[in-house]
Amino acid sequence: MIIENPYELFLLLLSNVRQDTERATQMFQDFNKIAQNADVKEALDARVFASQRMVEKLDECFMLIGIIRTHWKGLSGGSVMWNEVRQYLAALKERSR
Repeated sequence: MIIENPYELFLLLLSNVRQDTERATQMFQDFNKIAQNADVKEALDARVFASQRMVEKLDECFMLIGIIRTHWKGLSGGSVMWNEVRQYLAALKERSR
């Protein structure tokens, strides 16, 4: 893959982080199935939970990037884009309560 600009590099890096986090989550789940010790199982459950939250946050980043890329107009993004971003961020804030 040829990277032509910083935006493409950023998306590639972000995509790799998401894929690696998904793989780690699956690995923790697989280890949990064979773990015998309750403390080890508890630690693996905590890692699964944290990894799943990270994937959710990365998905939110991709959603925001998509909103910006879809609605951007002119030099400053345009009022429609900024309204969409505000609405998305307000929805994220509401979900986090």
